[in-house]
Amino acid sequence: MSFHFKKSDKTAQVAVRRVALGQIDAALAEIDGKELTPEQIVHQVRKRCKKLRALIQLVRPGLSNHARENAAFRDLARMLSGVRDQDVLIHSCDRIAQHFGKDADPDIMLGLRERLVVDKEERTSSGLDGRLADFRNGMVQARERAQMWIIEGDGFAAFAGGLCQMLKRARGAMAQARRDPTPDAMHEWRKRVKYHAYQARLFREIWPEMMQVHISALSELADLLGEHHDMAVLQHRLAERPHDYGGAEAVRHISGLAHELQENIADASFHSGARLLAERPKALARRWENYWQLWRGEE
Repeated sequence: MSFHFKKSDKTAQVAVRRVALGQIDAALAEIDGKELTPEQIVHQVRKRCKKLRALIQLVRPGLSNHARENAAFRDLARMLSGVRDQDVLIHSCDRIAQHFGKDADPDIMLGLRERLVVDKEERTSSGLDGRLADFRNGMVQARERAQMWIIEGDGFAAFAGGLCQMLKRARGAMAQARRDPTPDAMHEWRKRVKYHAYQARLFREIWPEMMQVHISALSELADLLGEHHDMAVLQHRLAERPHDYGGAEAVRHISGLAHELQENIADASFHSGARLLAERPKALARRWENYWQLWRGEE
């Protein structure tokens, strides 16, 4: 299940197949096990899909069927998105109440939360078992394909191109979000940061102390941007059905607080992102390649 490359991996192809199969097997075990609630299963297996997509995009230049595989895991995760969205809405409600305290009308917030919990119960009980079964079948098929993945190139060269591409996209998405910080632009930036964080985790053994600092900072930034997106999801739901959530006045109150929190999050995110993504992609790739060679004894 280890989501990182190992010194014992003989080739890049061996490493990628091992990591991919580990994530797929972990997802299947989580679905088949009895330890997690259905909501926890959904959260875990969707995260596995994101890790697999990050892996695929890392080797994109050398994996001929990368587009199909990336789309396959994207579509599998989307099958379960509705359940996750309900948890996001409840968490966002709690986050607003916690952040603003008495400035968030207690009666309005309580009424909203109670309705969101009812919504979750109704949606969770509607066909989740069937969706998880379909997801499981998709993962079994993906496992068969992953065992046959062909990765061109070897050593760090097999990863450098994909690493640079993702960094370029993350920097570009940050620049676009800074110019026009719409929810969509911020969410696009968040996805790129998250993928880069997962890709960094794959290289964590090349210099654990150094890489962990980078990984932790990226994860914190991704969490911030995720919270920004969660607020947008809540505002969208309230705007769609204001009559279900206390009426127009209640919706204006909650949406105003959510927007204010988004602005605070955006400020903190740009400050952090400017430092984390300051290094040019090729320079970072060269630096990590040097660490890789020392780690593998290739210097």
